Amino acid sequence: MKNILFILLSFSILFAQESKTVSITTSEGSEIIGVVSAETNTNYTIETPTGIIITIPKEAVVKISEFRGRVKDGKLYHADPNKSMYLFSPSAFPIGKNNKYCRDFCVLFPSFNYGLTDQLSAQAGIFWAPGVDIDDIPIIGSLKVSIFSINEFAFAGGAMYVRIPTISIEGEDDIKLGGGFLFITGTYGDQFNHATLSLGWGFARGNDELEIMERPIFVLAGNKRISRNIALVTETWIWPEIQLGYVPISLSARFLGKSIATDIGIIFTAETISEGLPFPLINFTYHF
Repeated sequence: MKNILFILLSFSILFAQESKTVSITTSEGSEIIGVVSAETNTNYTIETPTGIIITIPKEAVVKISEFRGRVKDGKLYHADPNKSMYLFSPSAFPIGKNNKYCRDFCVLFPSFNYGLTDQLSAQAGIFWAPGVDIDDIPIIGSLKVSIFSINEFAFAGGAMYVRIPTISIEGEDDIKLGGGFLFITGTYGDQFNHATLSLGWGFARGNDELEIMERPIFVLAGNKRISRNIALVTETWIWPEIQLGYVPISLSARFLGKSIATDIGIIFTAETISEGLPFPLINFTYHF
């Protein structure tokens, strides 16, 4: 009985290894994606999605990892490297332990994002504008924890804080300002197509006083892959007591590379679009 179980286990492991699509990086910097069809002490034999057989010396392999994209009709679809973010709001997907990326939203909001654990990630960034002194630039920090993931549903929560430089007024005490959001986020889908509903409670701090919004802001966001290298991304912020005609809506085309994502789109409201005055949007993300 034990021998039978051992044989079945061996076959299941072998089948899992043979059916898994992997990404192999060589010492020359090439990336080869395919299924490991055979392995010896010195070589890997790889079958690519188009059926080409490649033999790679093990001594030339720098890294081998599971390919997290998708193979469809013999074509490779890389996963969105920026799946944890839409345009400004987060999804519930984690960044992943030790994964990191730099991001620049509309040129005015550069930030660095890092996965502290498989579930916990942190962000540090600034708001800046040409001509603003370094001492007057607001600093942003945020934390997001991906609480759980079941099938295609994920849930996360976190907080963002913006520290505004101290305001000095002659004859009065210095004013220390700050504010941010407390948020919860639910995402449904996979790394190619997903939609998110977030609730955020804004808060503001003035010296030792703290004020939190009683009613939340709702954020609706979505990501739809339409080709190998292009996705459509949308994001809508619904503020309490603001008429629907003035609700900001963002729509962008996301151009995808292996480690780079570029968003080019517009931000508008029903009122401004009727006047032909959308605000341009551009966002760069580089994963390394």
